[in-house]
Parts: sequence; structure tokens; C-alpha cells
Amino acid sequence: MADNYYFAVSGTNARGVSYSDGYLVTNGQVFTAGSGGYGNGMVPFGQYQMHNPEALTSNNPDSMVPAGWRRDQARKVRISGVGDRDAGYDRQHGYLIDDPAHPGNPRWGELLHYNANRRTEGCIGYDDPAAQGALATSIASGKTSLEVFQVPNRQAAQTLADVYAHPENYQDFHDRHPNWARSAPTKTEQGDQVTQGQQDVVLGDQQLRAAPQDTPLVSGDRTDEGSPTVRVGNRQRPFSRQGDRTQRGQRLRTGVPSVQIGQ
Repeated sequence: MADNYYFAVSGTNARGVSYSDGYLVTNGQVFTAGSGGYGNGMVPFGQYQMHNPEALTSNNPDSMVPAGWRRDQARKVRISGVGDRDAGYDRQHGYLIDDPAHPGNPRWGELLHYNANRRTEGCIGYDDPAAQGALATSIASGKTSLEVFQVPNRQAAQTLADVYAHPENYQDFHDRHPNWARSAPTKTEQGDQVTQGQQDVVLGDQQLRAAPQDTPLVSGDRTDEGSPTVRVGNRQRPFSRQGDRTQRGQRLRTGVPSVQIGQ
């Protein structure tokens, strides 16, 4: 699990530029935030590393300074990609971030910073100045990982943000689901079987793991289709159902008979 999160709903504005709106979770607090709307649009979904807070430079706009603050009080937090989002380091631009929406055109200089209208050129902008201190506290304590999630709607973003910010308010998952570690029994028409389902989503009277899109099968194949209306787990992946195809074209044949999923 990551230490900090940004759960967001994405869209495209009248200029054809992508943006996202949602909630930033850091240091056990939730802040409204947004990304994109200008330049190449929103920050890509994926994993990032947050670096130590920095003072603003002369080329940073005044919109990054909260009302009533002196410019030297405002801070920005640089992020670099991890895993699929890591595109290396360039001496001229610094950390490079791979953007699947713009192949061969990595981003650089992406930040977490204050912005009243939450519109940026790929940074994540929060509209509550208190987020600056919460980020600084998280980073100072060594909690520097950030995961950016796409979710289907604003309510899902708000709910997930609350769950991750305040886990103590929710009954322990393992107490409610003692059989959580058992894999879903889903098989394809050719007999290929799911090897591991979604650990934090279980179904039916046997409490078996759900099998969302991109779940591995014994053969090395993966589920590839899912419900357009039902998403599961912290990655909010479409729920694969009986009849959905795998990446190699097999169809899922069995599942949990007592659970019917979406359209």
C-alpha cells in the first residue's frame, strides 16, 4: 500500500485537454484537489515518489501562493515516477514521468502545490493551504509514496479517500471475512482457472476473492473484460463476469453462482 493517495475522476474540457478532480489523502487528512486542464493535461494514473518540500522559484506563478501568505511561506513538492511511471532522470529537466497518453513525450517538473481553482499543467493542485503542512509532516516521517487512482465517480473518490484517511473508523476486514485468502473459483471454457483474486473484495457464502479485470490465470493469461457499471477493489477495476473474455480470447465459464454482477 502507498502512504498517500489521490483518488480522482477524469474528464476532457472544451479545448480537448484532460483533467481530473478528486481528493488528496495525506497524513490522515483529506483535501479536495485537481490536476490538468492546461498543457498536456492531468497527471497520469500510477505510482509516484514525493520529494522534500521546496521553496517557490521566480518562475512559479503567484497562484501557487495562498491568499494572505508571503511568497516565501509557500512550498511545492516534486514527484517522480515509480514503476510504469518512471522514465528516468534528465540533467536538464530532472525526473521524467512516462505518460501513456503522450508516447515518447515524458513529463517533467510535476508537483503537488496550492492552487485555488485546482487547474494545473499536470501537477496536482489542492485548494486548502493546510495540505502543505500535512504533506510536509508525511514526508518528514518517511511516508513518501503516492498513488494516483482513477475512479468512476466523485462519490467513489470521496468514499475511498475517507476509508484510506480514517481506517480506524471501519471494521477490520479480516474479522469480517475470515476466509479472505481463498481464491475465486472462476474457470474458462477451456478449464483455465483464476489463480488469485482481489484480496480485499470477497463474494458469496464462501467469502471467495473476486476476479476483476487483469486477474492472472494458471496459464499466464489474464482476464480482460468486465462490467461497465461495477468496479472492485482499491484500483477500481471492472468486475469480470461469466462470459467475459480473457486477453487470449477465452471466455469465463464459472463463478460464484449466488452473485450477479452489473450489466
